[in-house]
Amino acid sequence: MNWPGKAECFKTIQTPSLATLRPCPEESVNFDTTENLIIEGDNLEDLKLLQKSYLGKVKMIYIDPPYNTGNDFIYPDNYTESLQTYLEYTGQIDAAGRKFGTNTEADGRFHSKWLNMMYPRLYLARNLLHEDGVVFVSIDEREFTGLRTLMNEIFGEECFVTAITVLCNPKGRSQDKYFATNHEYVVAYSKQPLSKGHFSIEKHEDQVAAEYTEEDERGRFRLLELRNTHREFGRHNRKNLYYPFFVDDEGTVSLEPDETSTKVLPDWDDGFEGCWTRDRAKAARDIEFVVAQQVKGRWKMYRKSYASGAERMLKTIFLDKRYYTERGQKAFNQLFNTKAKIFQSPKSPYLLMDLMRTCTTSDDLILDFFAGSGTAAHATLEVNRQDSGNRKFILVQLPEPCDQESAAYRAGLKTIADICAERVRRVIKKLNDEDAGKLDMDSGERPDRGFRVFKLAESNFTTWDAQVPHEEGTLLAQLEKHVTHIRDGRTADDILYELLLKAVSR
Repeated sequence: MNWPGKAECFKTIQTPSLATLRPCPEESVNFDTTENLIIEGDNLEDLKLLQKSYLGKVKMIYIDPPYNTGNDFIYPDNYTESLQTYLEYTGQIDAAGRKFGTNTEADGRFHSKWLNMMYPRLYLARNLLHEDGVVFVSIDEREFTGLRTLMNEIFGEECFVTAITVLCNPKGRSQDKYFATNHEYVVAYSKQPLSKGHFSIEKHEDQVAAEYTEEDERGRFRLLELRNTHREFGRHNRKNLYYPFFVDDEGTVSLEPDETSTKVLPDWDDGFEGCWTRDRAKAARDIEFVVAQQVKGRWKMYRKSYASGAERMLKTIFLDKRYYTERGQKAFNQLFNTKAKIFQSPKSPYLLMDLMRTCTTSDDLILDFFAGSGTAAHATLEVNRQDSGNRKFILVQLPEPCDQESAAYRAGLKTIADICAERVRRVIKKLNDEDAGKLDMDSGERPDRGFRVFKLAESNFTTWDAQVPHEEGTLLAQLEKHVTHIRDGRTADDILYELLLKAVSR
């Protein structure tokens, strides 16, 4: 797929970052002990800065990028000046009053601008994924096709996992033109093709109780028919799965006949020669779990399926009320003890929690570089609490200013990055308060409930400007940068973190 600006994307990817991340202990929680990060800054520069330290370390990426609705982009088109643009942006506007870019449906590059914004970020993000890592991207119908094509190119079509349809607004958007949209998508890709069942999750307790109605010394179980119930499979094309069992009068099952046993084949009532779901060798290994029962005067074969370790495959349509946007809004508002919309329509943490359960375990790392209100961190902390995990998160959010008339601004939250960090602080406090007295907070079992704040800034080291004319005065000024090459106001910690980011690969 080609579009205007694609060639520039490759230049952008290959241009090294001249920025750094400055630590902000005063805005952090448990700065000295936590491994969680919240990074304030343009995510393109931040992804470049994370390449060495986190290459191949991230198990799951979740992002909820701009949906290309025709509103202004917060991310600039001119990626060669991304750090400069970011620094101007932190002052909210440059000297000329320049906006960062507009993207209206009347613009001939409407889709191209969105693709130019997404391509380098997804390309760099893929480098950070573990070999069995997965990326989930929330998107609506406007750029669904563009996103799929883009990710096919970056990840490979063979690494497409699924496109989940999420019922997020059961009432529908009444302002839509033709149909009231009540869904959006989550597109998933893996870094490399994964094995069947990779995304299966543990069954709920109520589901286990309803389905596994029998019990023996090994625990709760259910009986599953051993004959393949699909008639497209049978003796004609699965000869190795066609063989007899033998059942005596007491119902004891064997693969060897005796004088009193009855021969049982996987045939259908109309005479069609079917097949079993396992070959003779596997049946012999698990013969103690094979059960025969009389059904309408004939023996039928079943196998015991135990609830312990039972997993279920999620369906591609998410209808649970927990995933509704209004549930995400409620979870957010409860944290801030308000009915005001400090942040509009955050994703439901329950959606992200279930996605995390499909592909992460105890110590895995989760990245969200369009962090918004910080739902990914909220979900990580909650799912850790439920399964005693120790997952880590990295959030990246641009300090997009809140409108001065907004509820967020009135609450003292000047930017979206401020909202993100404050939400995570409140989640941590809530969980700690609920667990007070239940955990030995001084023991080694203390969960990692904290985060380090870093902010994108110009490098701590002054750089040689090759574009400056080599005149006497300007050349002298450039040479002086090699004498006093550390910027004013930078600390030893600032310098240490920059050296670690750019020189160390863990």
